[in-house]
Amino acid sequence: MTDAGLWVRGSNQDQHLANQENQLREWASRRGLTVVRTFRLQGVSAFKGEHRSVLDDAVAAAHEGEFQVLLVWALDRLDRESPIGPFEIMHRFRLAGCDVLSLTEPWAAMDGPFSDLMTLIVGWFANFESQRRSERIKAGLERRKAQGLPIGRQPGAKDRKKRRRSGYVARWEK
Repeated sequence: MTDAGLWVRGSNQDQHLANQENQLREWASRRGLTVVRTFRLQGVSAFKGEHRSVLDDAVAAAHEGEFQVLLVWALDRLDRESPIGPFEIMHRFRLAGCDVLSLTEPWAAMDGPFSDLMTLIVGWFANFESQRRSERIKAGLERRKAQGLPIGRQPGAKDRKKRRRSGYVARWEK
């Protein structure tokens, strides 16, 4: 049996990693793979590069022969920093002797120019989507500021979780 690693990432705390992990474990079982390691990243942005240290650990583990296949739910779970990010990451794993397989993108398992082209296209779309989301958030914050409305959690809100006052909110409060 071949050993596999799982890569599950959610960019915020509200995303349930179990959704990805359960499907990947079932897929590994159907393929006759033994899951030996799981890389879980909760609340980690692949657009801001917060995932890089764990990604480097995964590549190193693959290079050391800990697993021969890395299973991901989708390639955009690996990277959203740049249009060529997923392509470069898959190349790093290949150099480490490890295949990257995507549950939702079966063409990623193929070798050759078609797979490379599709990986680049998916990387471009993932990066584009992240940029658009950022633009929408900034536009909404700017609109609220122009209207004189408060930004962020309001006094008396029932949600009592500690919130960060950084990022977009901190910049727009100035």
